[in-house]
Amino acid sequence: MKKFRSCALAVAVRRTLVPASAFLFIPFSGSISAQDEGGNRVLEEVVVQARRQDETLQDVPVTITSVGSDQLDNFQLDQVSEIAERVPNMTVLSGSSGSGGTIILRGVGSSSISAAFDSAVAIDIDGVQIARMRMVQTAYMDLQQVDVLKGPQSLYFGKSASAGVLAFRTADPTEEFEARLGAGYEFEQEGQYLDGYISGPLTDTLGARFAFRYTSTDEFWENSAPNASDPTFGEEDLNFRLTLAWQPSDNFSANFKTTFTDREADYAIGAADIRCIVPGDPQPTSLLGIPFPSGYDCNDDDGVTQLGDPNPVHAVNFDGIENIEPFEELQTNLTRLHLDWNLSENLTLTSVSSYFLLEEEGNDSYGYDLNGFGTGTTTNETESYAQEFRLAGDIGENVSFLLGAFYQDRELLFETAQHVIGAPQLNALLGLPPGDVNTGFTHDWRKVHTTDSETRSLFGSASFRVTDKLELTAGIRYSEEERSQVIEVPELHSTLTNPAFGLAPLFTGITPGFNSGSIDFEDDQWTPEVTALYNLTEDINLFAAYKVGYKAGGIDNSSLPSATLAAAVQTQDFSALTYDSETGEGFEVGVKGRFLNGSLRADVTAFRFVYEDLQVQTFDAQAVQFNTNNAGELVSQGLEADFTWLPSVDGLSVYGAFSLLDAEFTDTFAPEGFDLNGRAVAGAADFAFNAGFDYSREFAGGMEWGLNFNTAYSDGYLTENGLPNPYEQDAYWLLNARAFIGSTDGRWNVAVMGRNLTDELYVVTTTTRPFSVTANNQFLPGGVGQGDQVLNYARGRQLFLQAEFRF
Repeated sequence: MKKFRSCALAVAVRRTLVPASAFLFIPFSGSISAQDEGGNRVLEEVVVQARRQDETLQDVPVTITSVGSDQLDNFQLDQVSEIAERVPNMTVLSGSSGSGGTIILRGVGSSSISAAFDSAVAIDIDGVQIARMRMVQTAYMDLQQVDVLKGPQSLYFGKSASAGVLAFRTADPTEEFEARLGAGYEFEQEGQYLDGYISGPLTDTLGARFAFRYTSTDEFWENSAPNASDPTFGEEDLNFRLTLAWQPSDNFSANFKTTFTDREADYAIGAADIRCIVPGDPQPTSLLGIPFPSGYDCNDDDGVTQLGDPNPVHAVNFDGIENIEPFEELQTNLTRLHLDWNLSENLTLTSVSSYFLLEEEGNDSYGYDLNGFGTGTTTNETESYAQEFRLAGDIGENVSFLLGAFYQDRELLFETAQHVIGAPQLNALLGLPPGDVNTGFTHDWRKVHTTDSETRSLFGSASFRVTDKLELTAGIRYSEEERSQVIEVPELHSTLTNPAFGLAPLFTGITPGFNSGSIDFEDDQWTPEVTALYNLTEDINLFAAYKVGYKAGGIDNSSLPSATLAAAVQTQDFSALTYDSETGEGFEVGVKGRFLNGSLRADVTAFRFVYEDLQVQTFDAQAVQFNTNNAGELVSQGLEADFTWLPSVDGLSVYGAFSLLDAEFTDTFAPEGFDLNGRAVAGAADFAFNAGFDYSREFAGGMEWGLNFNTAYSDGYLTENGLPNPYEQDAYWLLNARAFIGSTDGRWNVAVMGRNLTDELYVVTTTTRPFSVTANNQFLPGGVGQGDQVLNYARGRQLFLQAEFRF
């Protein structure tokens, strides 16, 4: 049988031609330690692909926090929000309307309200960039490693990496046959999971791996509304992946991966509760100026919400669906083919082809009260084809280069049917049937946005070994973005446009069958990057970097027919729907080193980046409309550090990271009439850290026992931009622990594990509650009252019993 390349040999090559697929057949143990010639414990090298080629963490001039397979498996970290707990000053919201989530890193992120926004922190899966924030809702499995690249990364990752990259590397076929089966039961939220893989060679040159994971949770969040179809929120995920790796010769290798995910939930807006602006005084819900008791209790820290199912009159014939209940279904498919040709001893050509499909449907009541008013159904689809070519080579002994070209064709569909204004209620007051006189449907309207986009870019970089100790790298990417959007309103309730009822002026220019025609956006950007790496000693490197990043602009798809869209149609000026590209520019300097004879690895980085035209969307609860803006300027600066240490205690490893951050608006920005200049950015804590240890000890009979512990701390932070009186999340601690017993050969183990053991309910983001009556307070400029706020929470305590078997 043909032997595959060994990990030790590949890692030994530093900053030379080691293409990504050189690791296609390498078994990954997940261990962080090895032994030197003297039998002492030393840290193994960590390989990353921060510059689209394999380099060691020590030798790449990028600030990275890397989470290995052991930690991911030990604590069942299969959600982006859970992985983010290992990265100080990284917060993630999973769920909500619009984009379906948000990722904030170093205080920079993108609003979850707009389904049109790309993520400022790109999600990269096996070398394929996915800019859709809804991917934070899916579960991830069979991971070899997760790397968080901080700060702008546009040179190597393109248009949607202005704040960083969250890079997932999934496991590949193993050199020998092996299989794994794991299962667990979760007691607090009544969940379970089953996962595993089978992997090995099919022929001398072809390897395969099939992995799967099933998870379900019955009681994620409690709902006490009297008319709720389900008093608890639950969710279910099924994922599987097939990987084929083929290496017919030393000069060619191919890696094919196709991953399918399916998620179902009996909610669409996630874990949320209401903060009352006036304590103990919940604001009524107002439709057509008529107040209705909202029903919530102002107790916003009990893990219980009062969210009613769609009001019965809404569901009579809502978008053709009878008796609708809250739900969400999300399916994704990512298929990727990675090819490498060694054209010569010093030249490698890489091709990465990908197809991505995301389909989501959901319904919930966005009035956040027991009435079930403000119901909406949504459909989100993303279909993307992408192709990238990279040519990497050496020129002599001191110069290496990378040249690349990228093309993407992407189509977005956002379709929604909403019951917001309340035509059925209006009809009921007038003694009329609730449905439209022509179609019989009860919703206010159905609206369809389709966006076609093309991205083209060329990029290149060159590295120069100036001296034996100094390496300089300079690169630049040129990108072109073209987007074209069409807005259609196939259905509009006849009552709303009947002049006799006084609402027709709200919809001037909007009639059933409305079609906007093409609304176009074009932009191009240059994003340079310069880095320097200096080998102070054999084990200590200093680095400095100047980077420019950007996130492409476009056309917002959240406009409502009764507000922004109607105004644009009347004036034929759609500029209010257009947002500019977001850019970030700045510097970072740092040191990376191995100390204590290779048993300690530590990185320290200082950074300062200035972001202009930050893409921001807010919701005006009074006018019931979305406002899309570009913030003037935001500065993110601070100090970060990571370390991993093997003390002189057999079986013990210690790790940690901390962040000091100052992120604030530094120019006039008043999206809701309140200037944010000088205020901290939402989601940015002044200080945060993560620390933990892993310990195992052998005992008689080929057995071992062990403990894994992790804790995370975050200072308080604001949870929303745009309001003068936003909710501020207090400082909090998270505690995770695991105890196990098993065989020393890794064939089996049984464990008990807990996440968020203190059941800390902390808020990630907030927004103003729609339809809230604000007469009981006067906080905003001009005497306008501030609405009660929706608090979006992270997951509470989980307690697992686990078992794992390897064959």
